[in-house]
Amino acid sequence: MNGPPEPTDSAARAWGVPTLASEVVVDLGADRPGTLASATEALAAAGLNIDGCAEIEGILHLLVADPEAAERAVRAAGFGAHREEVLVARFTDRPGALAGVLRRMADAGLNVKFAYFGSQNRIVVGAGDPRRALELLAGG
Repeated sequence: MNGPPEPTDSAARAWGVPTLASEVVVDLGADRPGTLASATEALAAAGLNIDGCAEIEGILHLLVADPEAAERAVRAAGFGAHREEVLVARFTDRPGALAGVLRRMADAGLNVKFAYFGSQNRIVVGAGDPRRALELLAGG
């Protein structure tokens, strides 16, 4: 068989109970050396730990325990920032776990804008409709 294994419903159940969280979305501006370092240094100076992150074409997605404080810190460092609702869930680290959940979302017509991994075996998903995604995945 070529390609990845076909996701199954049991793969989707490899996730724990999903929750909604607020991530911080930072516009890093111009792509130049040190920009990402400056944004993360602002968080460190504010005493904030990064629980998950992804930088995608000049946009930094941050999962932190205190998104309000993180937004303030990066804004004070000169970056544009806002908060966005995302789906967060722990998952079992095994083949097909992520694929099964993403397939369920796709089959339900839910768009996934981005996804990244966080600490403690968590996945963060930016869905077009995070509340609908939560209802779908929390329902089993």
